[in-house]
Amino acid sequence: MGTWGAEEVAAAVSGGWIAEPKREMRGATIDSREVEDGNIFFALRGENTDGHRFLQDAADRGAGAVVIEDRTYAAFGGQLRGCGVLLVDDVRAALHAMALAWRARLHGRVIGVTGSNGKTSTVRMIDAAISGDPDATPRLRGSRSVRSYNNDLGVPLTLLNAAEEDDYVVCEIGMSGPGEIAPLAHLAWPDAVVITSIGRAHLEAFGSIGRIAVEKASILSGLSSDGIAFVCDGVPDLDAHIDDVYGDVEVVRFGLGRRARPRIISIGPGERGARFVFDDGADFESPLPGDHNALNAAAAVAVARWVGVPDASIRAGLARAETPPMRLEPAEVVVPGGVALLINDAYNANPESVLAAMEMLATGRLDPPGAARRRRVALLGEMLELGGEAEAAHREIGARVAGLEGIDALWCVGPSAGVATGAAQLAGFGGELRDFPGATEPALTELGGGVRAGDVVLIKGSRGVRLERFVELLRAAGRTRSAAG
Repeated sequence: MGTWGAEEVAAAVSGGWIAEPKREMRGATIDSREVEDGNIFFALRGENTDGHRFLQDAADRGAGAVVIEDRTYAAFGGQLRGCGVLLVDDVRAALHAMALAWRARLHGRVIGVTGSNGKTSTVRMIDAAISGDPDATPRLRGSRSVRSYNNDLGVPLTLLNAAEEDDYVVCEIGMSGPGEIAPLAHLAWPDAVVITSIGRAHLEAFGSIGRIAVEKASILSGLSSDGIAFVCDGVPDLDAHIDDVYGDVEVVRFGLGRRARPRIISIGPGERGARFVFDDGADFESPLPGDHNALNAAAAVAVARWVGVPDASIRAGLARAETPPMRLEPAEVVVPGGVALLINDAYNANPESVLAAMEMLATGRLDPPGAARRRRVALLGEMLELGGEAEAAHREIGARVAGLEGIDALWCVGPSAGVATGAAQLAGFGGELRDFPGATEPALTELGGGVRAGDVVLIKGSRGVRLERFVELLRAAGRTRSAAG
């Protein structure tokens, strides 16, 4: 990772040194607990905390400098033992300015990824596909967004913590409301962008799928002059907007549609995830099951091929790709009479991602390989941020579950739980239906008591519902039973 000089940093952020640094400066963080040697600590102020309170902690952990905006903390300049103190007008603006300056120094390709579903998984698959076979020579080296660092703090941190000599950086770019993606795209200044999908996430803020498509497509506005876009094929609102507004951008479409090149002609189960075959005869496997994950892996293949990675190395990379937590994450728990399998997909939920997960459950793609037919239980938490479409969306989910053969129980929690179970009942669902108005601990505990040995339980809900607590409760109960036994 490259280093910064004191004059470079001050010029980049339009700041003044109260105390000049005595250490080399490299990388950045906004959390003093994550400071690594030489990091620049940006003392951000938020609703619940103030980074200025942790200047000493950052210095003790080896920070090269701290960036502050509150002059009352200027006295720390003589107390931080070699750690520089830089005063700026606005710490958040300084973080962005420094990221923009560092972006200009990066030698490798920057790849921006957005979409309504699968951003984090796709970022990890692109990283794995490009880095490829660990034994290959030469091998491309780079970095990616950690966790879901996709907002106006996460994107600059991803850039600032990339090594100057990296061959590539994969940067997740997200949104929660209108007008957020374009500024982040202009900050990242990507050489390539990926749009994974368009769905009804954040519908409350946008009002329509069409407006979501326009916002997602705005990532193309930040492309470098010879940049390229990889776009999931077959989304009418997205296709039309890109054709109308970004007609001069090279667009490569991936997926199952007629404009995709190469086009996926078949998807089926693989050893670990979903195996898919292109119309050029090449086959690959995603690290996660499901058709939607095959599409995201196809995006990773397209990007890696563009970079110049051979197919054999791409396959090796995808085979060792790390999957993010709470995305189809399996967990075995002890229940009376044996063990149940929980599939924790509780990171987030919108109608499209829920329907994809329900189809996987119904068709047995979440069952343990080679196991006899299990009872399949869908535990669905409230889908949030859908605005006026919330009731219709939950009704849609209930009716669709009823139409999927293979789901034996539908348990719903949240204010719209009764809407989903009621729709399932009206549509003729013959399995067990249970609903609770809130995802309280007593409700989750009661549902946990209904899990039987051998069950496969899919857990899916919006982030605000925090359904991962169901896994924690069952694990705790299992430990208690084991100890009692």
